[in-house]
Parts: sequence; structure tokens; C-alpha cells
Amino acid sequence: GHSHGHSHDHGDKECDDSCTHPQKKPKRSAHLSGVSSVGVSFEGELDEKKFNTFMTSLLQTRANDLYRCKGVLKFKGNDDKFVFHGVHEQIEFGPSEVGWAQGEKIMVKMVFIGRKLDRAFLTDGITGCKAD
Repeated sequence: GHSHGHSHDHGDKECDDSCTHPQKKPKRSAHLSGVSSVGVSFEGELDEKKFNTFMTSLLQTRANDLYRCKGVLKFKGNDDKFVFHGVHEQIEFGPSEVGWAQGEKIMVKMVFIGRKLDRAFLTDGITGCKAD
């Protein structure tokens, strides 16, 4: 006799737990529950020490819930425009290649994206870092 190999694929509706053919995994919805963004912006400068202290404690306590953060800011006593962006606890931070334009308002702008973010806590925290 002779043998020949072939397989009969079956439609998804016939799949059961013992099915071994590769299935298309359902796409996860882009909308994750409880994810929001919090923006904080105001005119003025930050106290570098206060800002570093706040961000350090924020990352120590909320890094898992904080998916992304980014911002543009100015520290008192430093003319550079600082930019930073972070993914979880990985933060990149440094002077912007493009400084403040002449006549540009000195603004602090920050955005936090994450899960179960406490808007009041973040707003008060960043606002509390404002230089005197």
C-alpha cells in the first residue's frame, strides 16, 4: 500500500480544548481599564531639589502604575530648557538641544500616563516643586 499525508484544517467554530492547530489570538483592546493621563502645566520655574525628591518618591511608590511621563521644565538658577521622558522607572533627563526662545514664556509642562493615577496628588506634587 501507500501512504500520503494531509491534514484537514477546521474552522474556528469547531475548535475545542484539545485543538492543536494555531489559532489567531484575539487582539487585546488598546483601551486598558483605569488608564488615564494627567497633565500639569504652569508658568514658572521649579526648585530642582524639591522636584528630584518628588519624582524619586513617585517612582519608588508608583513605578508599576506609571507607564509614561514626559515634560519640559526650567529649574531656578539654570537657563537651560530641560526635557525628560520616562517609561516606568527608566527616566531620561537632560538639557534640550533647543533652548528657550527669546520671549518664550517659561512654562513647566508635564504629562503622566498610567493606571489609577491620582490627579490631585500629581498636580499638587509638581506644583509644590515650584521655586520660590
